[in-house]
Amino acid sequence: MVPDVECRRPKFITLWGWVLAVTQLLSAPGQAHEEHLLSVTRTTVQGHPIDEPPADVRLTQAVAGKAPCASPPFGSLPCEDRGDPRKLFEYTTLRGGTFQAFPGTLLWEPPLASKAEPRMELLFTTLDDTTSQQTVDGYIGATVGIFRFTPAESRWAFQLDFFGLVGSRFSKYDYLIASDYRAGLPITWACGPWHGKFGYEHTSTHLGDELMLLTGRQRIPSVRDELVLGLGRWFWNQLRVYGEFGYAFFFDSVVRDADPVRFAVGAEWRTREATGLLGKPFGAVHIAFPGDQHYSANLTVQAGWMWRQPGQRLANLRIFGEYYTGRAPFGQIFQETNQFFGLGVAIDY
Repeated sequence: MVPDVECRRPKFITLWGWVLAVTQLLSAPGQAHEEHLLSVTRTTVQGHPIDEPPADVRLTQAVAGKAPCASPPFGSLPCEDRGDPRKLFEYTTLRGGTFQAFPGTLLWEPPLASKAEPRMELLFTTLDDTTSQQTVDGYIGATVGIFRFTPAESRWAFQLDFFGLVGSRFSKYDYLIASDYRAGLPITWACGPWHGKFGYEHTSTHLGDELMLLTGRQRIPSVRDELVLGLGRWFWNQLRVYGEFGYAFFFDSVVRDADPVRFAVGAEWRTREATGLLGKPFGAVHIAFPGDQHYSANLTVQAGWMWRQPGQRLANLRIFGEYYTGRAPFGQIFQETNQFFGLGVAIDY
């Protein structure tokens, strides 16, 4: 009996082994296919660049409500970014540097209290003199980012901007006193808390038709083409200090022996983060020293409330009070002395 048992035992083990082997063979392809799907999905979710997945994977993505990732025209753009139209203007080099057209933010943000910077603003003032009564200063302008380059694994970024601005003064809310037109093409940069600019700026000034008709006053020469350098730094992510230097290689002025150099300094206390619906307070001071005014100081002080949503154009909405003292901030009437308080609303950048 023992020999019979020992002979039957190998037959039983062999049969059971065949069953296990067939089961493994039938299940292996399905498991491998599932692992392949998971690996592709995992790669897509992590945002690594991948080639176009197989048809069965694209079908799985379509059933799951995800748009399939195709190679052209996006190149190495991660799948989750391909629905963002701004990402279509980005290109990443083989070394990891990034070229971006029409960036949505600025590396050098125009100083809040500067009269020469582009923004949308209305300022109702207490100014009342022989030239203007019930005075309103209005500004229409903006800065647009054209091109940005960010080197690989670097804190540096470089950007080409363009800005345009027209600033006007109105008396009795309806007739024009003066207008200044400005345009520029600065190259800006940022590295950590430091930021700066260098570029070309043009300023031309014009006298209001209504003022000329009412007073017989004539336009004076006032045109400026200059190279401008700016440097600023953030402290504690909420205090900004900056300085600007300008040299006019061509200018036309009625001032004898006018110096082509101008400079300005300033500071801002404000948040750089999103404020939400409640907003946050801000303060700004700007002091300009124009060479064609023999470097007499023009002081602007602002304090008010700001709503901010960084990462988009026209990111700031501000309501503020202002104090100004110095020469008139418009080229055709710069020989007049102004001192006033104002209430303004502005949209920046």
